[in-house]
Amino acid sequence: MAALKEPCAKEGLAFFMTDELVQIGDRYYVKSTACVFPAEGGEGLLQVSAYAREDEHKKGSDDAQVTGMASSYARKYALCGAFAIDGQSDPDAMEEQPAPEEKQPPADGPFTAHCRSCGARYQFASMPQYMEFVANSPCCPRPDWQVE
Repeated sequence: MAALKEPCAKEGLAFFMTDELVQIGDRYYVKSTACVFPAEGGEGLLQVSAYAREDEHKKGSDDAQVTGMASSYARKYALCGAFAIDGQSDPDAMEEQPAPEEKQPPADGPFTAHCRSCGARYQFASMPQYMEFVANSPCCPRPDWQVE
């Protein structure tokens, strides 16, 4: 969860998690729900739930630990579903990955840049033109420019 807080804040999103125990047949499951919403009170709410079953018998663990493990597992997969994270990789490892090196615009000469948020692509004649454009970018609410 901690690895998602900074990227969400950068994109103007917030989230919270809820857990509940549900009985399906004769087994109990932890149902975790990730609720994602605009941080500044905008419209919309995304809810994604995931279930994890408690082990009937887990050697070396008491009942509270077994429930906690099921909750952690369900929460992980609810967040994976909400943020389209590959379930095979560890979401906590997101913060350990080095950020890709940003290519700087050349001092002069034509170059292209695109907005990673909306996909808009523009050709620029010089770095001063690019810097002025980025400062007043009209393409989308949260532009994130990358030089190609």
